Amino acid sequence: MPIPVQSNCDAHDTIANGQYDAVWSGQLRVEPQRIILKSDLPVHLRPYRTSPIQEKEIKGQVEELLQAGLIKESNSPYSAPITLAFKRDESKETRLCIDFRKINALCKADSEPLPIMDSLLDKLARAKFFSTLDLASGYWHEPIHPKDTEKLAFCTNFGLYEWCRLPFGIKVAPAIFNRLIRRILTKY
Repeated sequence: MPIPVQSNCDAHDTIANGQYDAVWSGQLRVEPQRIILKSDLPVHLRPYRTSPIQEKEIKGQVEELLQAGLIKESNSPYSAPITLAFKRDESKETRLCIDFRKINALCKADSEPLPIMDSLLDKLARAKFFSTLDLASGYWHEPIHPKDTEKLAFCTNFGLYEWCRLPFGIKVAPAIFNRLIRRILTKY
């Protein structure tokens, strides 16, 4: 029978509470990731139409990403449109969503195996201690190779930008991120 354990942390304690400067005070020393495409022909799409209110929100979020060094201004031949989506919580906050469907169709698959949940649960069956780890914006810790950042360009009605870090929505992101976490945690 499990014995209840008192937590040393409040249920809502966080190490990095969403403030980008706190998250980026240190950087992981990992090899920049390559984005390999099946074709060298650039995918270029126009920006989606946005309302003035949406455009103001997009500008604010893009500015935060620029200040954090996650994106940079671009002159890439590639271009994916963006839109806003509401976060799943009840905060009514929005997040940028980049429509990478066309570039994803050109991405070469990454064969990094994703973990099988049943196997993970089997390993935990005899564990004595449990903890949780919230990898807030975890993909953004993974740098993109400088030769490949142009492939991750996105357009707004006020400019073109490209990701310097792994963005959400790119087909190979789960495999790349899983590889990073596996390498970090494998010794534990």
